[in-house]
Amino acid sequence: MKQPEGFVTPGKEHLVCKLQKSLYGLKQAARAWNIKANQVLLEIGFMRSKADPCLYTREVTGTRLYVLVYVDDLLICHRDDSTITEAWHKLSRYFELRDLGDVCHYLGIEVERPRDDCFLLHQTNKIDTLLHNYNLGSAKGSAVPMDPGYIRLTGEEDLLPTNDLYRTAVGELLYFSTTTRPDIACVTGILCRRVTKSRQRDWDAVKKVFRYLKHTRDLKLRLSGRQTLHLTSCVDADWAGNVVDRKSTSGYIIQLGDSLISWSTRKQPTVSLSTTEAEYISAAYASQEVLWLHALLEDFGLHVTRPTRLFEDNQGCIKLALSEGIKARTKHIDVRHHHLRDLIERKIIEFEYRESRDNIADALTKPFPRPRLEDLRQRMGLV
Repeated sequence: MKQPEGFVTPGKEHLVCKLQKSLYGLKQAARAWNIKANQVLLEIGFMRSKADPCLYTREVTGTRLYVLVYVDDLLICHRDDSTITEAWHKLSRYFELRDLGDVCHYLGIEVERPRDDCFLLHQTNKIDTLLHNYNLGSAKGSAVPMDPGYIRLTGEEDLLPTNDLYRTAVGELLYFSTTTRPDIACVTGILCRRVTKSRQRDWDAVKKVFRYLKHTRDLKLRLSGRQTLHLTSCVDADWAGNVVDRKSTSGYIIQLGDSLISWSTRKQPTVSLSTTEAEYISAAYASQEVLWLHALLEDFGLHVTRPTRLFEDNQGCIKLALSEGIKARTKHIDVRHHHLRDLIERKIIEFEYRESRDNIADALTKPFPRPRLEDLRQRMGLV
């Protein structure tokens, strides 16, 4: 940023102007705007969520009015249009606003509402743009995002001359995998591990995910309000699945009613000595998210009155979580994972056994062939 012409005093060229307020483009501008927006929302009667500082709520005749803030994009939600209009007018006294109507695009996500109790989230246009940018618009689609055998490839190949394009492509896949496409979350995580030393086979694997997105471009994540709004979670782990360092991959999904609202896949930081240990660590990861979601739902006005059920396909993991004793095979497990036992004692979570074939979180631990992938995809709510 430069000083405007005409403000330089002869003999004092080393002096600069002191700003009285923030300007667009300054590195502090976003923070200054957020402070101002927060002051205004609090002034007109909103409460800031403790779980998510971008969420604001206000009681209106026994119901909740919500405002979601993302930089300068505001999403206002209520069952009554007149209440939304009233909030919009109050905010317009402080800011210059533009009403874009019912939400149909938000942060790169397309939103459809086929009926009152259902939303469909997808990124069809973004997928088309992605394919065009990488010259894959006419490429043949793929029924799976990754061949199951890819994770076992360890042969040496020459590194790519530059991994800039690989980094950019994986970054774009990350956005899809964390917003509307949980079916590519696991394979995207695997590709992220090759970012520093990417080879031609890794780039081919990235393009295969692109072709899978082309094949499934019309899939939409369904969010429905027809079921009772109770939290449930499925947890799984692929024990020693990494053939290089033998570390495990954790995966979990969390549903509100029958709607998938949170999912994660991550490589565990240590080598687990048993399937039980790997599953136990995965359950600990899921419980952290559950604890946060409890707080978020309270801010939404949804009071959690029953423990969240964690579905687990390993009996040893469940017994370890319910046990208070110390055993030779498990006493080495990091104490940070034992908060599971505390949450069980406080009746925040509870375990229930579920067969592996019915465990949806399996999709977040390793790549699968087409029949199993399509089954898991449908159970996650991708239609």
